[in-house]
Amino acid sequence: MKIIYLLLASVFASCSAQTRNEKLEAELVKIKNQAFCDCYYEVTKNELVKYKDGTTYVQVIDLKEEYIFGNENYRKLIDNWMKKDYKSYEPSNNLYLMKCLDFYNSKELEKFVDSIRQNEMK
Repeated sequence: MKIIYLLLASVFASCSAQTRNEKLEAELVKIKNQAFCDCYYEVTKNELVKYKDGTTYVQVIDLKEEYIFGNENYRKLIDNWMKKDYKSYEPSNNLYLMKCLDFYNSKELEKFVDSIRQNEMK
Protein backbone atom coordinates (compact mmCIF):
# COMPACT_ATOMS: atom_id res chain seq x y z
CA MET A 1 0.00 0.00 0.00
CA LYS A 2 2.86 2.39 0.82
CA ILE A 3 4.31 1.72 -2.61
CA ILE A 4 1.05 2.78 -4.26
CA TYR A 5 0.98 6.03 -2.23
CA LEU A 6 4.60 6.75 -3.09
CA LEU A 7 3.94 6.02 -6.74
CA LEU A 8 0.89 8.30 -6.80
CA ALA A 9 2.79 11.06 -4.98
CA SER A 10 5.59 10.76 -7.51
CA VAL A 11 3.16 10.97 -10.43
CA PHE A 12 1.42 14.04 -8.94
CA ALA A 13 4.77 15.74 -8.29
CA SER A 14 5.86 15.02 -11.83
CA CYS A 15 2.62 16.41 -13.26
CA SER A 16 2.92 19.52 -11.11
CA ALA A 17 6.51 20.12 -12.26
CA GLN A 18 5.48 19.56 -15.87
CA THR A 19 2.64 22.07 -15.51
CA ARG A 20 5.03 24.64 -14.00
CA ASN A 21 7.49 24.09 -16.86
CA GLU A 22 4.72 24.43 -19.46
CA LYS A 23 3.58 27.68 -17.87
CA LEU A 24 7.16 28.98 -17.78
CA GLU A 25 7.72 28.08 -21.43
CA ALA A 26 4.50 29.90 -22.39
CA GLU A 27 5.73 32.97 -20.51
CA LEU A 28 9.13 32.79 -22.21
CA VAL A 29 7.41 32.83 -25.60
CA LYS A 30 5.71 36.06 -24.51
CA ILE A 31 9.13 37.52 -23.61
CA LYS A 32 10.41 36.62 -27.10
CA ASN A 33 7.30 38.10 -28.67
CA GLN A 34 7.79 41.30 -26.69
CA ALA A 35 11.40 41.48 -27.87
CA PHE A 36 10.16 41.20 -31.47
CA CYS A 37 7.65 44.00 -30.86
CA ASP A 38 10.31 46.21 -29.26
CA CYS A 39 12.63 45.54 -32.17
CA TYR A 40 9.94 46.53 -34.65
CA TYR A 41 9.15 49.67 -32.67
CA GLU A 42 12.82 50.67 -32.63
CA VAL A 43 13.33 50.24 -36.37
CA THR A 44 10.16 52.13 -37.27
CA LYS A 45 10.09 54.89 -34.67
CA ASN A 46 11.70 57.47 -36.94
CA GLU A 47 9.56 56.67 -39.97
CA LEU A 48 6.73 58.91 -41.08
CA VAL A 49 3.94 56.38 -40.77
CA LYS A 50 0.32 57.38 -40.20
CA TYR A 51 -0.50 54.28 -38.16
CA LYS A 52 1.93 53.00 -35.57
CA ASP A 53 1.38 49.52 -34.19
CA GLY A 54 1.41 49.65 -30.40
CA THR A 55 1.46 45.88 -29.88
CA THR A 56 2.86 44.89 -26.51
CA TYR A 57 2.85 41.76 -24.40
CA VAL A 58 3.59 43.70 -21.23
CA GLN A 59 0.06 43.35 -19.85
CA VAL A 60 0.01 39.57 -20.34
CA ILE A 61 3.49 38.56 -19.15
CA ASP A 62 3.36 37.07 -15.66
CA LEU A 63 7.14 37.10 -15.13
CA LYS A 64 9.09 39.83 -13.34
CA GLU A 65 8.97 43.20 -15.09
CA GLU A 66 12.73 43.58 -14.53
CA TYR A 67 13.38 41.09 -17.31
CA ILE A 68 12.33 43.80 -19.75
CA PHE A 69 11.91 47.17 -18.03
CA GLY A 70 15.12 48.83 -16.94
CA ASN A 71 17.11 45.79 -18.07
CA GLU A 72 20.27 47.09 -19.73
CA ASN A 73 21.08 43.68 -21.23
CA TYR A 74 17.67 43.51 -22.89
CA ARG A 75 17.98 47.04 -24.26
CA LYS A 76 21.57 46.43 -25.48
CA LEU A 77 20.46 43.24 -27.19
CA ILE A 78 17.90 45.16 -29.23
CA ASP A 79 20.19 48.16 -29.84
CA ASN A 80 23.00 45.92 -31.09
CA TRP A 81 20.62 44.15 -33.45
CA MET A 82 19.41 47.51 -34.79
CA LYS A 83 22.98 48.29 -35.85
CA LYS A 84 22.98 45.37 -38.28
CA ASP A 85 22.81 46.51 -41.87
CA TYR A 86 19.91 45.12 -43.90
CA LYS A 87 19.81 46.34 -47.50
CA SER A 88 17.11 45.60 -50.00
CA TYR A 89 17.70 45.15 -53.71
CA GLU A 90 15.24 48.00 -54.06
CA PRO A 91 16.73 50.96 -52.15
CA SER A 92 13.32 52.43 -51.32
CA ASN A 93 12.29 49.26 -49.45
CA ASN A 94 12.96 48.81 -45.77
CA LEU A 95 13.50 45.34 -44.37
CA TYR A 96 12.16 46.02 -40.87
CA LEU A 97 10.11 42.86 -40.45
CA MET A 98 12.95 40.72 -41.79
CA LYS A 99 15.38 42.33 -39.36
CA CYS A 100 13.08 41.78 -36.40
CA LEU A 101 12.19 38.23 -37.43
CA ASP A 102 15.90 37.42 -37.67
CA PHE A 103 16.30 38.94 -34.21
CA TYR A 104 13.40 36.84 -32.90
CA ASN A 105 15.14 33.69 -34.16
CA SER A 106 18.65 34.78 -33.15
CA LYS A 107 21.02 32.91 -30.87
CA GLU A 108 21.46 36.13 -28.91
CA LEU A 109 17.78 36.36 -28.02
CA GLU A 110 17.68 32.64 -27.28
CA LYS A 111 20.56 33.05 -24.81
CA PHE A 112 18.69 35.90 -23.14
CA VAL A 113 15.52 33.81 -22.85
CA ASP A 114 17.58 30.86 -21.54
CA SER A 115 18.99 33.08 -18.80
CA ILE A 116 15.44 33.96 -17.72
CA ARG A 117 14.48 30.27 -17.82
CA GLN A 118 17.42 29.37 -15.59
CA ASN A 119 16.62 32.19 -13.18
CA GLU A 120 12.94 31.17 -12.95
CA MET A 121 13.75 27.50 -12.36
CA LYS A 122 15.84 28.26 -9.27
